[in-house]
Amino acid sequence: MTDPFRPVDDDARATMDRLLAEMRHGVLSYLDPKRATPSASRIALLCLPGHGLVTLVSELSLHTPALQSGAKCALLVGEPAAKGDALTAPRATLHAQPKPVDKSTIRDAWLTHLPKSALYFDFTDFIAFRFALDDAFLNGGFGKAFLFTPDDLRPYAS
Repeated sequence: MTDPFRPVDDDARATMDRLLAEMRHGVLSYLDPKRATPSASRIALLCLPGHGLVTLVSELSLHTPALQSGAKCALLVGEPAAKGDALTAPRATLHAQPKPVDKSTIRDAWLTHLPKSALYFDFTDFIAFRFALDDAFLNGGFGKAFLFTPDDLRPYAS
């Protein structure tokens, strides 16, 4: 079988740049530590300069114990166009390990991108995590599949 993956090139990097710069949420895939069941949840997700990929979650959410455990997870980002086949839209699956961060360090940047979250950002049950990226799979559209290494993902680490 032919390897379906192309070498990461400038076009792939530009697509990943755009996906991460434009995203305001993603799908978190995790193993529920209480039930040992795979699960997924839509979460707020930003790529902030100086901070990398970060999220703000409530400790009351079902996915938060998985993040607190530090277990590896996956994040799916990318939105399909309003019309056409959703499977032709660029998307990326990022493999990562969540790391707790002091939410005060991301407050200003977070609220710049998601100003309506000012309603709950300072609630005591909301906590922040940074995602340390291991690798990523970019599907840039039909026939455009790329595997990003940790070196390829270094620009998004902080």
